Amino acid sequence: MKEIEKKGGRLVTGSGGLDLQAMRKRRTGLQPVRERAGGGKLQLLMMFDITGSMFEYFDLVRSKLSYIAGFVKREVPSAQFAVFAYRNHGDERRYSQIYYTSPFNMDIEAVRSVIGSIKKGGGGRDALTCMEDCFREANRLPWVTSSSKAIVVVGDMPPHGVLDSMGKCPKGIDYRHEVGEFMKKGVKVYPVFAGYRDTVREFFRKLAADTGGRFLEISDIDALTDLLIGICMKETGNLPRFLEGLRKNRQLTGDKERLLLTLK
Repeated sequence: MKEIEKKGGRLVTGSGGLDLQAMRKRRTGLQPVRERAGGGKLQLLMMFDITGSMFEYFDLVRSKLSYIAGFVKREVPSAQFAVFAYRNHGDERRYSQIYYTSPFNMDIEAVRSVIGSIKKGGGGRDALTCMEDCFREANRLPWVTSSSKAIVVVGDMPPHGVLDSMGKCPKGIDYRHEVGEFMKKGVKVYPVFAGYRDTVREFFRKLAADTGGRFLEISDIDALTDLLIGICMKETGNLPRFLEGLRKNRQLTGDKERLLLTLK
């Protein structure tokens, strides 16, 4: 399993010792604009369920990662991104890794190098995810006090402790403790619910309410790209300008507008 370690003040992945922060930054040719005072810095962690049909959400964002990052970095040049992906507990017999992590990085191509080989699969016998493992790893990231901090969780099933007991987590992780740590750090969670079970929907809704994020329910996968950008714009105070740009370019359908307005 890939772990995040801190060596010599730099974050590296435990598998192969890949030092992402030491990679040379790729020039994008984008002209940065001035960041908003007091709210421009941004740290965004995107977290995806990659089991079964949920993989298509992750795969879409992976294919659009450069576009998303490029758009956001025109508004917030110092924005940092990380991507996590997770399967279910019970998938260990079939897969060498049940979750994947990347450090925060300003160079999105460095993040892409970690997630490029991730393939769909898994489900486990109880269909319950190792989301709590990823929550714990998220709390180990170097969140900066002065930055806007957000986690987007795209999924349809919860961690252990929602539909079963906390004790069912093989590592004994209590997701409630990890959410409490998000709250202490000022990390907002934006759950994007792609399922149908009311109990799980309420878990995602409470996760947003507890951390000051927004609960979002998506039925059209094509809206996910703009939704992720919209969350970044919301966190940095640029959401109205983003919506106006979509309107001018005739890219704001009724359903997409209703979804993005949920962020206000």
